[in-house]
Amino acid sequence: MGYLAIDVLKGARILKANKRMLECLGVPWSRIEGTRIETLQLSFLADASACSALYGQVRESVTDQTFEAGCPQRGKWFRIHPRVLEEGILELFALDITRDHQMIVHRNALIEGLVDIVFILDENFKIKEIITADEGKLFVPKADLLGKTMDQAVPEEYAEVIQRGMDHVLSHETGFSTQYPGTGPLRDRWFTMDLLPIVTPVSKEYVLSTRDITGDKLLEQELSRHKERYELAIAGSNDGIWDWDLLGNELYFSPQWKRQLGYEDHEISNAYESFEGLIHPEDLDKVREVAGAYLSAEIEAYDHVFRMVHKSGEIRWIRARGEALRDEKGLPYRMAGSHTDITEQQKTMEALEASEERLRQMAESIDDVFWLTDARTGKMLYVNPAYEKIWGLPAKNLYEREQSFVEAIVEEDLPRVMTRYRRYLEGEDFDMNYRIRSPQGSVCHIHAKSHPVYDETGVIIRHVGIARDITPLQRMAAEKAALYSEYEQVFNGTQDSMFLVELTADGELRYIRNNRSHQRNTGLDLEMIRGKTPRELVGEEQGSQIEANYRACVEKKEPMSYEETLEISGEKKTWLTTLTPILEANEISYIVGSSKDITTEKQARDSLATERMFLEETLKSAGDGVLISDQSGRIIFVNPVVCLMSGWPCDQLLGRKVLKYFASDRLDTSRPWSDLVEDLRQSTGVKFEDETYLRHARGQMIPIEASVSPIFTREEISGIVVVFRDMTQKNEEKRRILDMGYRDELTGLRNRRSYEAEFKRLDTPEHYPLALVMADLNGLKIINDAFGHTLGDRQIVEAARAIESSCRKDEIICRIGGDEFIILLPATSEEEAWQLVRRIRGKAQEVRIHAMELSISFGVAVKEEASTAMSQVFNQAEERMYREKLLHGKDYRRRIIDHIKMTLNASIKEREEHTHYLYEYSLELAKRLDLDQSVLDRLKKVIPVHDIGKITKINAGGSLALDDQEWCMTEREAETGYRILKAVNEYHDVAEIIYEHRECFDGSGTPLGRKGEEISIEARIIALVDYCDRMKRVNRLSDEAVLKAITAGGLGGRRFDPRLVEIFFKQDQ
Repeated sequence: MGYLAIDVLKGARILKANKRMLECLGVPWSRIEGTRIETLQLSFLADASACSALYGQVRESVTDQTFEAGCPQRGKWFRIHPRVLEEGILELFALDITRDHQMIVHRNALIEGLVDIVFILDENFKIKEIITADEGKLFVPKADLLGKTMDQAVPEEYAEVIQRGMDHVLSHETGFSTQYPGTGPLRDRWFTMDLLPIVTPVSKEYVLSTRDITGDKLLEQELSRHKERYELAIAGSNDGIWDWDLLGNELYFSPQWKRQLGYEDHEISNAYESFEGLIHPEDLDKVREVAGAYLSAEIEAYDHVFRMVHKSGEIRWIRARGEALRDEKGLPYRMAGSHTDITEQQKTMEALEASEERLRQMAESIDDVFWLTDARTGKMLYVNPAYEKIWGLPAKNLYEREQSFVEAIVEEDLPRVMTRYRRYLEGEDFDMNYRIRSPQGSVCHIHAKSHPVYDETGVIIRHVGIARDITPLQRMAAEKAALYSEYEQVFNGTQDSMFLVELTADGELRYIRNNRSHQRNTGLDLEMIRGKTPRELVGEEQGSQIEANYRACVEKKEPMSYEETLEISGEKKTWLTTLTPILEANEISYIVGSSKDITTEKQARDSLATERMFLEETLKSAGDGVLISDQSGRIIFVNPVVCLMSGWPCDQLLGRKVLKYFASDRLDTSRPWSDLVEDLRQSTGVKFEDETYLRHARGQMIPIEASVSPIFTREEISGIVVVFRDMTQKNEEKRRILDMGYRDELTGLRNRRSYEAEFKRLDTPEHYPLALVMADLNGLKIINDAFGHTLGDRQIVEAARAIESSCRKDEIICRIGGDEFIILLPATSEEEAWQLVRRIRGKAQEVRIHAMELSISFGVAVKEEASTAMSQVFNQAEERMYREKLLHGKDYRRRIIDHIKMTLNASIKEREEHTHYLYEYSLELAKRLDLDQSVLDRLKKVIPVHDIGKITKINAGGSLALDDQEWCMTEREAETGYRILKAVNEYHDVAEIIYEHRECFDGSGTPLGRKGEEISIEARIIALVDYCDRMKRVNRLSDEAVLKAITAGGLGGRRFDPRLVEIFFKQDQ
């Protein structure tokens, strides 16, 4: 509670105020101490006279003078209790009731603004009062609802919504508002409910109001649908949207409008100056002119194409369309529209026009009729002079009536032509033969072919076609018919092996016939071959090979030759086979096969005509750059690859000197054109493979491989053809391959070759002292033998990583052998080199491969003077490394053997018991044989590792038991065990005992085939005891049963030493 003391007799000066009062008034004590009451700007104590009046009322009254008053300047309300205890001193005790006052105001405002129904609820949510302008909206009479809780007063379907609101208000002590749909008769209506707590110092109540918002909801849904459609339309369009307020000169650009020009939304301000600043300077005046003409109503539509500058600097073609809103006087006050990027269409049209012009120039010189029509209008765009020569009709008729060419078609062919022509106009290719009659009455046979031209969106924009007078070919067909009677004689009289294959309707390739030579050479007569596929005739393997070639011929639709080796009728021959496809209506129906290329004169003429017609298209589609010049060295043709590689537009290259764009010792502007011509005259062509470059438009030189060939006309050079390809990638590949020659494939480190090169490079005084560290992996051979080369490779890789991660970038690391590494350290002392070794050791000790640590031996030597030979330094480092290897390698190899034994015990069931049995009984048998101590020592050493070669089986995965069929040691495992122990000095003298494990007493064993006492006594003892223990454990046999099995199977004397068998079983008994 706040406290304030005022001296009324001294002009209402402030004597005291507590902290709470100062916080409520929002002023510091230093500002008001001793000042007059006016300083506080209190509406209920505005000045000294107001203080005097309140002071008098309190002194004379015997009742409580508590009152509520506001302080509008500070937005506060207080409950004030005044008191007078001393003469002239007025004390005020103030309680801040601002929040309670605001809630009451809010309640009253809420009730006054109601539209439908308001329920005033007590603290138990029982209805105290109902306010509504239409009691018909209540479910029951108003009097029946008073005193009830809301869940009792409303239908069940609305009780859940009200209960949710009450739970929220109780748990959060804040208002609750929600919207909900009606049910039953009101299911097409929407309502809103607000529940607000009203808390005062003396009471707590709740105001619950409901309102029908169906109209608002429908309007909201409709607006949402319109907004969604608009947003989808904008998002799905590639057009940029703009909106211009002409009166306020405010302009809006959509994000897509800005993205068209490479900008993000925030990078361009929505201002007219931003728009004009992006217009190409040459188009700016025209843009202003067109916009002004439209706004002044001089033109009806705003649809204009102009250029704008992209953020990257490139030029973009824009089509702008818009529409203005005008007032009743016709004056525009707002204009909106879109921008469409038509750059690609513009480029396509420019390229198309250039291509059509080139085709037109070419078409002027050919003998066939060439035409070009507009697919949209059907109008004839171009027809070459050959039309008038072949049709005998004026070409202008076609420009006036594009179908006038049909007037010359022979009447019998006309329906067929028109049917195909209508399908052609719908987008199909046109390819057919028909006849025409000239004005002089002669008949010509025509082969016409046309196809559509598409733009980048797949829309047909042109039709291009060619018509050829094939009357001479028809005469040849007649001659062919006359010659057909001679076919059988030729077919069967030739020495070539010939056959005919049919491509059936179901796609099968079946033989029809073969000639006598084919029958004689293959042993296959006509009945054997007719109707069969290649697979049915000669089997699956050869038939698949033959059919693959036939299919290739079908796919290519052109003759093909190849060699094939086939075994037919038991005889293998190599054939040079030529396949010639036979086409009917542009589809292959047959293939003629022969032993050599039999291209006829007709095929040659057809090939020549086709080559002439499609020469330019072929050059354009070539993968290499092709450039042709005239006799003066000026470019007259380039294909698209030239433009792509050089960066020059094709039209800028034409007419330029060819040597301007190349650089080499023989193909360069510095060399006279006549010298190059003379070189070409002396040869069929010149090939440039090295140091030849293409000058790019941006200035860089592109390495190329080029060949230059002359074009001869009547023995004179009339031009040249330059064919070249980009060698950048190939040169990079060469460099990569060269680099691979200096890298170790397994580790990625430098190899011995690189070491020798770096060795020479660093052997200079500025690199002294030059330290050389040699590293060698310990036990790698044992690991390779025991665990396989994959694990050994892992050790090599991990060692390389440990070394590489410990070295600086300027230190040279090389792998010079299987397990040997060298590190070259320029400007490094011996102590610094040993510090590096210690870092590498630390890294290596952290590595665990197959539960084994990585062990590396090191040697260090330093070259400090030029007089010291590097070979001497190398040998010194190697000697120190081998010395360390002798000290530590032996112990590491022993640990590897111990690790293998642990692995075998963990993976092979009962191995430890079996080894114990083998150890005990083998030694006992040796003692009974009275063998010397050296034999006993070797047995003690070899028995714990007698099956060490089985580690290869464990590495393959899984575990073994003594009763597994795979338990018996294989020859490979015996050999592996031998190699492992041979590599360890401690086991060197017993390794061969392991190798003899599979030897038999009669000499029938492997791998050495030894017999009798050629087999060491240790190997014979171990083999017998090992077998007996397994028989006891696997088959649960007694000693007598085991002896019986050995005797009955003849193993004594064949597999085992019979003397050992006799002594062992006496011992065992």
